Parts: sequence; structure tokens; C-alpha cells
Amino acid sequence: MQNHHMRRAGGMLIVLYYTRYAINLITKYCCVTQLLSFEYI
Repeated sequence: MQNHHMRRAGGMLIVLYYTRYAINLITKYCCVTQLLSFEYI
């Protein structure tokens, strides 16, 4: 039982890590596109 619970907790951690990574990528992409658009104006 405990092993199964640990595996589920690990899966949750992995999902959290990947969502944080995706959010970081999206914010970086938004910042870059904003900077580029400001340069073009």
C-alpha cells in the first residue's frame, strides 16, 4: 500500500515539475515576443 502511495506522490511531483517548466517556457516566450514587438515599433 505504502509503495503505491509513494509512486502516486512521485507522479504528482513530476507533473508539478513539468507544469512549472512549461510556465517558465511560456513566460520566456512572451517576454521575447514583447521585446521583439517593441523593437519593431
